[in-house]
Amino acid sequence: MGWRPSNPAPLWLVPQTDGQCLLAMPYEEFKAVPARVNALTQLDPEERQNFIDLFFSEAEEITPDKQGRFVIPEHFCKELKLSGEIVFSGADSKFKIWNPDVFDQFLADRRTGRRSVGKQVQL
Repeated sequence: MGWRPSNPAPLWLVPQTDGQCLLAMPYEEFKAVPARVNALTQLDPEERQNFIDLFFSEAEEITPDKQGRFVIPEHFCKELKLSGEIVFSGADSKFKIWNPDVFDQFLADRRTGRRSVGKQVQL
């Protein structure tokens, strides 16, 4: 599948649980979230249900146009300070949408861990 399919599938946007960015995921991953949360049997059932309720209540479905463009809902832009330039990062089927300053700090905070893992696998 190419980056710009002729009939783009909807995506679900939801704020990342740490509040730093906006997570975009396809429907199949979105609908799998409750099963993943409910598999965390060490959590109290009420805590699991509260997470699921909040996750779904904050999510919004969007459909990219044939060029892959979409409009980020205004309330997400305000909440995550997304205006002007933004950063897209991701891999596989999900991606994240960041304020550039927040993304730069995110990268800086994780470089040490990356170096440690890289050394262990000789990269």
